[in-house]
Amino acid sequence: NDDDNQDLTVKASITPTTINLTEGESATLKITVSASGGTAPLTCGYDYNGAKYEIDCNSEKSITITDKDEGTNYIIGYVTDSLGQYKESEKQYFTVTVAQKSYVLDFISENYKDNTVININDGSTIDKTWTLKMSSTHGAELSLEKDTSKTCNLDIAGDSLPQVKVSAGQQFNFPVSFTMPNKDGSYECHFKIRDESENYYTVKDSAGNVVDNV
Repeated sequence: NDDDNQDLTVKASITPTTINLTEGESATLKITVSASGGTAPLTCGYDYNGAKYEIDCNSEKSITITDKDEGTNYIIGYVTDSLGQYKESEKQYFTVTVAQKSYVLDFISENYKDNTVININDGSTIDKTWTLKMSSTHGAELSLEKDTSKTCNLDIAGDSLPQVKVSAGQQFNFPVSFTMPNKDGSYECHFKIRDESENYYTVKDSAGNVVDNV
């Protein structure tokens, strides 16, 4: 009964109690189970949403919290002494909120606009540069690739298209060199942007219109 373990005490503490994540991210929750009294040695543990884990008494343990833990969660500390007396702490609650990633890039500028007339000799190159701004929700490594579902009648100079690692909200450039054709005409090339997880991004201008030739 309670009189048998009245000198056995246990307290659980956690930090932080609010965790804000973006989709795919993780964070660290620190747990401490403090215990005293009873008959040594003491064995401590904690109950995390119904699953029990061991922890050294009076020490801190870090666990990883992911977006799968979204919502309200609880920790209960517990202790058992050598006589089998058992006691639990009060529940300690923490909340995990998860923001969805935005796969939209802001269009800032380009040095050659659509329908630009260029007078240049065959075999020369021009450098087309798009200036964009990364989504504010996360960083990523972005790659530019040809949109094979659309027309591209220009030759790209060089061996590869650019990649750039950007932070959330960072402004960056995507430069591409084109080899000029040998006759007059209308030329175009369309590109797509993806990250290292194969997520494709939409580019929009300040009015919210999709810029579909980037």
